[in-house]
Amino acid sequence: MTSTSHLRYERQKLIKDWKQGNATDASIAIIGADMLTSWTSLPMTCMGIGNTTIYGENQPGDMSASFLAKMTGSSGAYWVEALSNALTVINPGVSNAGMPLKVDSNGLTGIIGKQDAIFHTSNDSEGKKEVYNYAVENNIPLFMGAADNLSFGFDSFIPGRNNPSPLYFEEYDGRTQGAIPSCILGGIMAEEFRKIIIPLEGDYLPAHTLFYNLSSEARFERGVSKIDTLPDLSSKRVLQIGDGGTGSFTGILRAIQGCGYQHHVDFDTVDPTNLQRQVAFYDNVGMQKATSFVEKMQRINKWATIAATAEMFDENTYMKIMEEARPDLIVGCLDGFTARAILNYVAIKKGISYVDGGLDYSSGNVNFYEPGKSQCLDCRVHVDEKARKINESEHCNIEINANIVMTNQIIGGLMAGEELLYLSGLAPSRRRIDYDSIEPGRFGLTGAYS
Repeated sequence: MTSTSHLRYERQKLIKDWKQGNATDASIAIIGADMLTSWTSLPMTCMGIGNTTIYGENQPGDMSASFLAKMTGSSGAYWVEALSNALTVINPGVSNAGMPLKVDSNGLTGIIGKQDAIFHTSNDSEGKKEVYNYAVENNIPLFMGAADNLSFGFDSFIPGRNNPSPLYFEEYDGRTQGAIPSCILGGIMAEEFRKIIIPLEGDYLPAHTLFYNLSSEARFERGVSKIDTLPDLSSKRVLQIGDGGTGSFTGILRAIQGCGYQHHVDFDTVDPTNLQRQVAFYDNVGMQKATSFVEKMQRINKWATIAATAEMFDENTYMKIMEEARPDLIVGCLDGFTARAILNYVAIKKGISYVDGGLDYSSGNVNFYEPGKSQCLDCRVHVDEKARKINESEHCNIEINANIVMTNQIIGGLMAGEELLYLSGLAPSRRRIDYDSIEPGRFGLTGAYS
């Protein structure tokens, strides 16, 4: 334990009625050894779930097995061991164990036993059926997910709730899980579980079913991806402003997707209270965010060119940064309206598309500006007026607000999805994408198409 480790959870403790001890005392089992397994176990670790055991079939534990293993320099004899070792690096204050076992109906009772929840994260419908029956018989909350390169499906069993017939997502059997849908779904799974162990005012019962499909204009309807292979992104250039909560996830996803050039701009340094949601900074307290983040992203994708500018993006620096980055797309992961107003101005002036994400601890939204095709950020949320009215600081530590990893992961994933479509030559959403943890449907699209 370091002298600052007690500050790790301070931002989520600011949430009314938050009980960190409930997270510390919780014990969960995650079944799977794939992309969704990584993205589900990550927010659990960051939130401070005390005991997580990951069960996955025997797979070699080389460095390419998990992006988290690459980022942390972790390894293991098996995939789940490499993953659990990486999670321990990210948060040494909780227990993570990787068990290289295939869990079937014969082993559920003896191996998994009684847990606060079970998570099934592999594209294996028969395995889901066995685990579902076990959860029902033993009154254990169960969260089930499946994903491919552009879509996911989610279902749950909650004891005491009116549970409709379960979905086992047979349509995903044999399909490869993609990073972006897995990132969003992993955040959802962690947030829905949070409602069981740390219920908050306004919480709606954990969701029964949720869907996401980037290949559908409606976004949140059931269906597997209609696109089997996405274009190579090695020639694409992205400028990201802000490497905090949402920026941590958009940057990681961009590295996984193979974007050829990233330029990261952030003037801030890493604070201990950042660690529960800014997942790459586990060993960077006191250091510059931009340079620290770029070093971690380079571990995930050693072939990409990833640059850092440890300065504020403002009226004095934007021209120099834009000339160096020469971006195809600008990604804004910002806290305040002043920087957003500047980014919006630059995007309009330069004729460059811009994706923006904003959030509080329980909700958020994503806006995509494409010159000539959709409204700019000021037209949608009046950033210029808000920037003039609010004398704000861009430094998170001056005005500290409640925050948590799950919403950052979900919004970051939604941003990355629209970014991926645009860079692939496909159509990003021209409507605002909304997420709200306390709304029954969780997701929605708002506004006109232009």
